[in-house]
Amino acid sequence: MFSKSHLIPLLIAAVLFTMPLLTACGTQGPITADLTDNSIKLSTVAASAGDVTFKIRNDSSAEVHELVVLRTDLPADKLTLGADGAVDEEAFESAGEQGDIAAAKNADLTLKLTPGHYALICNQPGHYAAGMHLDFTVS
Repeated sequence: MFSKSHLIPLLIAAVLFTMPLLTACGTQGPITADLTDNSIKLSTVAASAGDVTFKIRNDSSAEVHELVVLRTDLPADKLTLGADGAVDEEAFESAGEQGDIAAAKNADLTLKLTPGHYALICNQPGHYAAGMHLDFTVS
C-alpha cells in the first residue's frame, strides 16, 4: 500500500509523462488562433480527426483578417499564387473558412476535418506574402 507521500510524486510523474503524448496526438478542445499583422499563431498545430473548433482572435488594431483552412500536401509557405498575388484557393481542397474578421474582434470556426495536412492562411491582399500562413496536421 502506498502512503500519500508516495502517491503525490507518482501522480506528478504520470501527468508530466502523459502531457507530451496528448500534445503529439492532437487535441479536440478549442484551438486558439491569434491573427496578428503578419502571422497566425495557434495554441497547437495538431488535432485529432473530427470536429475541430478554432477560437479566432484578430489581434490587429487596424487590419481585417480571415482564417482559411486548405487541405494540401504542400507546405503552407509554398502555395500556388494567382495573378493578384493571393493564394489561388480554387487550386486546393477547402475545408472551410471564417472570412472578414474586423480588427480587435473574435470569431469561432468549427470544421469536420479528416486526417491529413492542412495550410491555414489569411488570404486578404498581401497578408499571405507577409507571413500569414501555418502548417496544421490532423491525425
